[in-house]
Amino acid sequence: MDNITHLRRANPSDLASVLELFTTTIEKVCPKDYSAEQIKVWQASADNHERWLAKITRDEFWVAETGKFISGFASLKNNSYIDLMYVHNDFLHQGIATRLLKKMIDLARQRLIRKITSDVSITAKPFFEKHGFKIIKENHLVLRGVAIMNFQMEFDITGEF
Repeated sequence: MDNITHLRRANPSDLASVLELFTTTIEKVCPKDYSAEQIKVWQASADNHERWLAKITRDEFWVAETGKFISGFASLKNNSYIDLMYVHNDFLHQGIATRLLKKMIDLARQRLIRKITSDVSITAKPFFEKHGFKIIKENHLVLRGVAIMNFQMEFDITGEF
């Protein structure tokens, strides 16, 4: 199998693979930071297929393919907000997230955006900090009656990545 990873724009036919990656990654990677109840509520957002299809077609939604397998994805909303970024648990620590993040930053730079933001999980916070993102505030959300914490983070893209 060809293990070279490349990035490409997502298309609607990627929906099933993207949703599977999303739910599996949360289940496998996030239990050290979130309870089973929090994970279940988080994963439930995959049930709204219309919302996900709209993200794929409306936002800058990119997938990383390793061979013929979608190993990660990221999306840039409104040119300045990283809405989604996930890497399959079997492909962590292989530079895929860094490549996706660089792509999102490059897209924002092309649009002359100076700062990008994202709301990142407890699990993803160290990755974003490593790449120069700063915490703006701690968010305490309630989804379907379940409290979940994440962090609003910001990156000044006028500097080096």
